[in-house]
Amino acid sequence: MSRSVRFQEVNNISEKELTGPVALRFNISSVQRPLAAASKVAASGNRITLEGEGGFIEQVATGERIALRIERGVYVFDTILPTGETATIALDSGAGVCVWPETWQVAGALEARDESLQMIAANGTQISCIGQKDILFRARKPFTRP
Repeated sequence: MSRSVRFQEVNNISEKELTGPVALRFNISSVQRPLAAASKVAASGNRITLEGEGGFIEQVATGERIALRIERGVYVFDTILPTGETATIALDSGAGVCVWPETWQVAGALEARDESLQMIAANGTQISCIGQKDILFRARKPFTRP
């Protein structure tokens, strides 16, 4: 699939609705959608709060929050990449690593893959990995009433 199918142009999102820059290390692999491992998100100094209709990821040191919402029964968060394109990332409590689709080209240096890492999908199939990359983005903040 082409990148334009996966990303949408940013529409009417104001600066005050976005977090500051965030970076997460992803394994670049043969997956269809980006997925953030909750364990890696928490290990990066964040607290995750899951609620019935969403929740948030809170950076403990600053208190800044990323909004979580539920899409097809999965907690996800909406991001804007440095190019201005958007991406929705699934937050997975059962994943051990973060993965990013190799077909979604993003800026940043591709680092060597961890040779000791073997990724297996929930259905038991092997997931390939071509390397690791720190993906930079800004995320949508939770809605707050004035």
